[in-house]
Amino acid sequence: MATLKDVARRAGVGVSTASRVIRGEGYTSADVRERVERAVRELDYVPNVLARSMRGRPTKTIGLLIYDIVNPFFANLATGVEDAAQAQGFNLVICSSHPWKSIEREKSYMQMLIERKIDGLVIQHVFSSEEYASLLERRNIPAVRVLNPQPGYPYDLVRCDTKQATAELIRHLIELGHRRIAALGPSMPSFQGADRLAGYQKALSDAGLDADEELIMLEGWRTRDGYNMTRQLIDRTLPDAIFAFGPRIAVGAAHALREANLRVPEDVALVCIDDFGLGSELHPFMTVVRQPEWEMGKQVTQMLIERILGVYTGPPREVVLPAQLVIRHSCGMRQAKQRADTHIGHVVGSSISEEHRWDDD
Repeated sequence: MATLKDVARRAGVGVSTASRVIRGEGYTSADVRERVERAVRELDYVPNVLARSMRGRPTKTIGLLIYDIVNPFFANLATGVEDAAQAQGFNLVICSSHPWKSIEREKSYMQMLIERKIDGLVIQHVFSSEEYASLLERRNIPAVRVLNPQPGYPYDLVRCDTKQATAELIRHLIELGHRRIAALGPSMPSFQGADRLAGYQKALSDAGLDADEELIMLEGWRTRDGYNMTRQLIDRTLPDAIFAFGPRIAVGAAHALREANLRVPEDVALVCIDDFGLGSELHPFMTVVRQPEWEMGKQVTQMLIERILGVYTGPPREVVLPAQLVIRHSCGMRQAKQRADTHIGHVVGSSISEEHRWDDD
């Protein structure tokens, strides 16, 4: 971890000068101030002595507002936020909004966080209105966003390039011989959905394939959405592969395929964005695009703490991290040698229709 001496050395100034710039005390030239602030950013330096820099904020508490803590993606992201906060002496309050259940939960959490006089807020959740931006500004609560931006919230942002990652995933399917590739995602507008849809369309276009509107279904992120979209899809046509924009959509799709006696990947390949947590290591079945959620949580929290301590006061910053394509069984490795155990990677068919009760409504 960088020290004040490291910052001073990088900026080419004395330790006392670097300290004055970071504390915002005394006079320093614009050139010296810019060099010190740049060194702070490059070294990811955060002062160890928080009390002087908290500027009247006694709580040393950061809030995190996300959609759904049960989702492994958000759980890993929250761990990154918590690890970075704890490393700098901050506590973390996690609020899982579940906006599809009730907007009132969002309002309740915002009221609670403000009443607790949090020092800053990490936001993944997309607010129902822009009124919270002015509220946070009036209360002098710095905020940052992770995963997706939102109009009216000009904050520092850490996100992943899922458009490019989606294009790589679809190109992989095409290289395996798949041509009729379905896309299942949320209704628009959706920043994440639009990003993934654009990557899907780009990969098809680059390969000289038309994006068949019959194969694109946009309904929602939930398990039940994936199930419903897949049932509707296979009732009218059978694709070579299904690309789910998220893991819950993929789970719903797998249920629908199983009920229709369709095997993955022998009959239909199935891939998605984001992994399924530790279960994926026990039986590495689903081909996915894995986002660096822990790193996103860590970096966005470091940016927030810089805002809280006054280390950085400039315009909003944006950090875009790369994703990783993880190739497993479900993509249907048609060009690979047939495995001796033909049951590896199968979803066992069933002619019995089940009454589903999804945990995510």
